[in-house]
Amino acid sequence: MVAVMAKHGNRPDLELNLYHASSSVINPISMQEIFNFACDYFASSPLKDSAGEEVNVEAMKYFGSINEFSACIQRTTAERMRLSGLEASLDHKSFQKLETIQRRNVDSLIRLAKTYEAYTFYQAWFQNENTQKLMKEMSTEEMQTFLVDLKSIDWKNYFMNIHIPGLRRHVLKERI
Repeated sequence: MVAVMAKHGNRPDLELNLYHASSSVINPISMQEIFNFACDYFASSPLKDSAGEEVNVEAMKYFGSINEFSACIQRTTAERMRLSGLEASLDHKSFQKLETIQRRNVDSLIRLAKTYEAYTFYQAWFQNENTQKLMKEMSTEEMQTFLVDLKSIDWKNYFMNIHIPGLRRHVLKERI
């Protein structure tokens, strides 16, 4: 942003320029990759519960669409109901009542997911052509001062060694 201000700050023209400091196109990362990095991190550096025991982190499932999420929730709930053995231990009426409650819970969860679908299943890519063009127009000295090289981001290193440890230290207030 400082580089953008340096370029456009004193210009009287009314031209509107949009700049993204995003890696979507030139160095993309998926939510599944982020989930995998988090799982790998916590497998090697586990959180501890209030009793001091390590918290086991299982691999996370990322859903690419609301339909995929809904189908999994419905399938998992039905399977758990079947495996619970409640059908055999409850009378028919009680089991139907329990099934209705479960169906309502699933429907409520799916409605909630649909409410947040735009955020959780966002598929857009941000272009950063103006930012790249700005970098090419800079002098060598300006490039060294305002370097924005999104291609060079090593996402695994960033999440494993910077982002997640930073969250633990500054948000969770852990001493690691």
